[in-house]
Amino acid sequence: MDGVRLVSRLITRTAVVLVTTARGATNGVRTAAALATSRDVVDLVLRVKAQAYSIEAATPRHSWEWRVWEDVKLPAGKVLIPGVIAHTTAVVEHPETIAERLVTYARLVGRERVMAGADCGFAQGALFQRQHPSIMWAKFEALVAGARLASERLWR
Repeated sequence: MDGVRLVSRLITRTAVVLVTTARGATNGVRTAAALATSRDVVDLVLRVKAQAYSIEAATPRHSWEWRVWEDVKLPAGKVLIPGVIAHTTAVVEHPETIAERLVTYARLVGRERVMAGADCGFAQGALFQRQHPSIMWAKFEALVAGARLASERLWR
């Protein structure tokens, strides 16, 4: 039995599946030739029975991947959770940037089917944090402000 079928049997329809196109967690060089993109794995990911799919979308390696959803239809009843804040930099995203990212996805898959999320995680365990907690919280505050702006624009 392949992994997707096994996972689909084990999880419920209310499970959230984290989809990441990043490879490895080191600070090594990331090149197009070395990494899969959402376009490479989206068909496989959508085979998993889940209510929502969380994808990396904020880092420079993934910020263009909203274009995948121009060609791929999100299945009915599913939610897309694009990462709109990046774990890879201490720079706090501007709320306008976050709003723009959310509006872009909402226009592609439907405003009721998009939820703001974070790329990957800010820590890979208790002993390894990618960012200082003050930066993490500032990023989440920006996420909230950006989501408010996007909601105002999408629900006028």
